[in-house]
Amino acid sequence: MDSRIHLHELIAQVKQRNPQLVCLQIPEGLKFNVTEIEDAFSKENIPVITILDPSFGACDIADDKAKLLGADLLVHFGHAKMMHTAQNVIYWPVFYDFDDRFVQDAVAALKKDTFFSAHKKIGLFVTIQFHSNLEKIRKGLEEGGFEVHTGKGDLLEGQILGCDASARNTISEKCDAFLYFGDGYFHSLAVAYASDKPTYQFNPFTKELEHLNAYREKLLRVRSGLINKAMDAQTFGIIVCTKKGQMRKTLALKTKAMLEEAGKKAYLFCMDHITPQSLIGVQCDAYVNTACTRIAIDDAQNYTKPMLTPAEVEILVGQRTFANYKLDEIRHFGTKVE
Repeated sequence: MDSRIHLHELIAQVKQRNPQLVCLQIPEGLKFNVTEIEDAFSKENIPVITILDPSFGACDIADDKAKLLGADLLVHFGHAKMMHTAQNVIYWPVFYDFDDRFVQDAVAALKKDTFFSAHKKIGLFVTIQFHSNLEKIRKGLEEGGFEVHTGKGDLLEGQILGCDASARNTISEKCDAFLYFGDGYFHSLAVAYASDKPTYQFNPFTKELEHLNAYREKLLRVRSGLINKAMDAQTFGIIVCTKKGQMRKTLALKTKAMLEEAGKKAYLFCMDHITPQSLIGVQCDAYVNTACTRIAIDDAQNYTKPMLTPAEVEILVGQRTFANYKLDEIRHFGTKVE
């Protein structure tokens, strides 16, 4: 298995656009390659400047910063296109390449698991880093005796994000279980949180299979406790993010009206990077996050006041029952973020 940046192909595309200055946006995992990447551009006499601010995904596109820097082209590394931008952008995912033997070993490990092998109809998901191998993984599973489905949501076929697992919705009724093929929990838990079907994760680096349903059970217990705690809150701060792919102002206004109709006081706040430190001194009893859907979920323990999702506010005011708990997701339709 190997990761590929394919700089020669990228530079060829950049040359076709004949930019005067190229701005590079690098995710944390590629920062150890940043000087190598700049050197490759310099050898071709292409002026570059690299943004080293944290990049949280294609939702966090730095086209405004590129424009401020006077660049006429932005290269966004590590992620696939999520939305339209006004600035000239090349999205450049970095893929992991598997050989056939690796996939065969992975399927053999899956078949050895008593619980996983009991399922025959599998919904398969990957992130963009593993997407170039999707068909190879599908074929390996099918040769191993599984019926494999890959749904198409707002993103590429079979692709999910931690904030958008809509690919799951198109195949859920066809599947006995879900399998996420990749590392880390940010993306895989989006599937586990939003479904009561058996959900598994195979980590290609450790070659370990993990059952994720216990995470959903724990999530529901934690979220129930936070909603109950927020029942007594009288003042709510509703957070709007200025990152283009996370800005849901319409949803924030709707949530504000919902709280006010329930007799609560609601305030609108905006931030680019949402942290507990940014809220120090603000006099609110609870908060509602309309930015990255996972801020309220993954970082709940870091906030001293309850941090709810918009869907949880519906439960708070009696418009939804907890039995019908809904995971907050950001849906992307071209230029529109919902």
